[in-house]
Amino acid sequence: IVIAYIDEELFPQAFAFSIKLSQSGLNGNKKISVFPPAAGKNLSSQLKFADKIGADKTFIFAKTEFENQTLILKNMKDKTQSEVKISSLL
Repeated sequence: IVIAYIDEELFPQAFAFSIKLSQSGLNGNKKISVFPPAAGKNLSSQLKFADKIGADKTFIFAKTEFENQTLILKNMKDKTQSEVKISSLL
């Protein structure tokens, strides 16, 4: 699982989410990656990384969706995406 973000200001929330997700063991998955802002990775680079490591899914933090308590869930295998409620994941 990769946690990506469009707006750098959402990094603290994305990082906190990655910790909670790891602790909850979503589908038994304990391998979660999130880039710190200093890495300078834009969304495209983050998605390329997810492909490179063979991540099944990527949760994308975007400002509008986060304000509505949702995330974008991208299936990295078939490239489809949907919105999911954060509360349904933790």
